[in-house]
Amino acid sequence: MFPARRTRILLVCKHWRDVAENTAKLWNHIRLDGSDRVTERYLKLSRNIPLRVDWEISKLDDDQPSNVLENHIQNITELNIALRFDMDQHLNYEPIKKFHQLWHVWSEKPAVQLESLAVWEACKSNLYYPPIYLHRFNTPRLRTLHLSSCLFPAQLPATLQKFSSMSTSGLVTCQEVREVLETCPSLTSCVIMREYCDSGPGHIDVEPSPQRLSITSLRELTLSKFSKTDIIWLLNSVSLPPLEKFIIVAGIDSLAETEMAISQDFDSNRERATSLRTSPLALTYSDGSFLHSVSLRLPFSVEIPSPTPYPVLPTMSQFISLKRLLIQRYMFHHQPEWLDMFRALPHLIFLGVTTERHTLFQLLRALNQEQPFLLPRLKQLHMKGWDSQDREDPEWEEVAEVVVEFSRVRYSNGNPLEVSFPSDNWKLSEILSAHSSTVDSLNFTCVDEVDWCRDSDWVKCNGGFFVQLRMQMLLCVMMFRAMLDRGSTFRRISPVTATVV
Repeated sequence: MFPARRTRILLVCKHWRDVAENTAKLWNHIRLDGSDRVTERYLKLSRNIPLRVDWEISKLDDDQPSNVLENHIQNITELNIALRFDMDQHLNYEPIKKFHQLWHVWSEKPAVQLESLAVWEACKSNLYYPPIYLHRFNTPRLRTLHLSSCLFPAQLPATLQKFSSMSTSGLVTCQEVREVLETCPSLTSCVIMREYCDSGPGHIDVEPSPQRLSITSLRELTLSKFSKTDIIWLLNSVSLPPLEKFIIVAGIDSLAETEMAISQDFDSNRERATSLRTSPLALTYSDGSFLHSVSLRLPFSVEIPSPTPYPVLPTMSQFISLKRLLIQRYMFHHQPEWLDMFRALPHLIFLGVTTERHTLFQLLRALNQEQPFLLPRLKQLHMKGWDSQDREDPEWEEVAEVVVEFSRVRYSNGNPLEVSFPSDNWKLSEILSAHSSTVDSLNFTCVDEVDWCRDSDWVKCNGGFFVQLRMQMLLCVMMFRAMLDRGSTFRRISPVTATVV
């Protein structure tokens, strides 16, 4: 982040302390878990400009932070509250009760500048205690709301653009999700993740509305741990625009209920997808402009038949534009279907497979037998193998020999291949590393995190430059603050250095 050589700070600014103390924007981020003296000083230096406030509450016997919020709530643009109590040390759930009382007091004044609010509850307890419930929002400009382990609000501000509710306490139905979408017409991102996964018939006791709710602004939607019935009801009762991010985690009662993942009507974007990660009950796919995922959850009581099925395998025919494919839990008894799918994917450049050692060996042999016609454009092969439970495994040396032969044929046909294994496959990695030093045709590397979706870096890095820039600026501000707290000054000791004393 900073150059290794010493910086000529005095050549940048001789009066850095005066500049810092007279630049109010350097002091607009207040942490209420510090000393009262420091907090008051920051408030004074901020000169009533809009504030960002963080408060990690481990006790509620200090009135100073609460007074700051009560007296400055009209001047706060971003408020982040984290509650971390050991509830067993308190009687009658006093901390949660007192927080509700404080929230009522803070809500009496309109937070006219508040645009972002986040509330996390991470209390430890061996007993049941009532969750946090924000009963009122006196926030005319609120744009972003994040709740974690809180009850679902009965009424949300209509101004919201981003809403997320993680580990939602209590039972949230898709009817309530629909009400959120209807109440907040400007919503661009909605993430609702319930604490427990439902299956069964769901909780819909009314028919879908005759008039479908038309949604136009939404770009990201995540619904996690709802029953399949609830999610289907919601999707039938609203008309969604094209979504950049669409994540579904649905509970089902049996393997016969996988039509949500299999049906092409669920998502028409599969033909456009260029990257796919699949497991027996999950699909995640992208073309760089969107990331969609559907994952199905079975109750623990459901007995999985043997051999283990791969219910989403029939959907592979819907992905006709794939270039990158990661298969998690590849199964030998489905190998004929997988080979047929490989024959239909001539543009595939990346193939990742995680499976048992015996199955990995058989797959490599099958790929070798159909060279160079199968997967003609393949450039990278990533594999992870583990010991089989009910089969006799080949030695890792035998697996390595097949990998070397596969790479040699590719290399001789002018199609060099990059082969990778995770480092926890240490035996195979050790053997292939030794081969790669003597065999020119083998390009082997250890890779722990598979880059299966390289064309969708926007999902991971969207706005990353600005986040990095903000972090660098924040670090500089923290350095200034630490120096001021100690009453530090700069003393010039040479033309090219400066020292804090």
